[in-house]
Amino acid sequence: MDERSSLIEKALRYMEETRMEIVRNFQLFLKEYEAEKQEIGAERRRIIVRNIQMELMTKFIQREDTLLTESIAQLQKETEDAKRKIQEAWNTESKKRLVNQIHEDLWTERRFRNPEMARKMMDKVEGLKINLQKLQEELINEVKEREKLRHVKETYQQELLTKFKEKEKLQQVKDKFLRELMTKMEEKKEIYRRREELHHELMKKIKERERLCNLKRACQHELMSYHRKKQDENECFVPRKLFLFNIDTFVCPPMPLCEPQKPKSEGTSIQPKYDSCQSVASLSKANANPTSRRGLRNWLKKFFGRK
Repeated sequence: MDERSSLIEKALRYMEETRMEIVRNFQLFLKEYEAEKQEIGAERRRIIVRNIQMELMTKFIQREDTLLTESIAQLQKETEDAKRKIQEAWNTESKKRLVNQIHEDLWTERRFRNPEMARKMMDKVEGLKINLQKLQEELINEVKEREKLRHVKETYQQELLTKFKEKEKLQQVKDKFLRELMTKMEEKKEIYRRREELHHELMKKIKERERLCNLKRACQHELMSYHRKKQDENECFVPRKLFLFNIDTFVCPPMPLCEPQKPKSEGTSIQPKYDSCQSVASLSKANANPTSRRGLRNWLKKFFGRK
């Protein structure tokens, strides 16, 4: 009985020591985990904030201003979901590691008592390790896929930015072309307006010239009618060239007489100057022969350009 009680006391003491050691290890693990979590959390927070900023920029470029608040709320929701998932993954991973460590300690302690049970437990632990490695590989693959997606997103954002810049350049070129076109159209309109003004002034001058020509023609017609009436009344001849120079009378010098002149004492009377044409015409009609009359007429026509 004493040996059995001593063995039980030793077993209980050993179990208490192992429990205390497990508790100490667990506390140390928690401290290390908290420190690591803080470091990783700060870095992860910076990465998350950077990703949020990039996604916010892309959403701001892609969407309109009216949907900006909705995009920000969506991004906040996505970031909160991602944080919650990361926190859950970390908690589950830490719990699994802690449980595995406790089980390993317990199994190592029990291995000496029951080798078959310890072997089974070690096989189970190996299986759990294999599953854990597979899970880690899957997580690594997911992280790589996320990195690839992030690179694709960055390239797509760069392409969008380049397209947006090209679109702005095209818009600037288009605005410049439209301004030049408007200036040219205004210049053309100004040229058309000046041309219309010149055409209007030219038409005014043409109408004024036509009016002057009509007045001149009317004056000439009146002068012609006046001279025609005067010629009919006085039966005097006015040549065409003299009429164009506004000469209404023509005084012909007296022709030399064939008869000898009479002395002045025979009662010659001095006639007025304006009747000399009629006296010469009467003398030429009375005394001149037909041949001399015809020659004088032809000479006068030739002189004044009627022949």
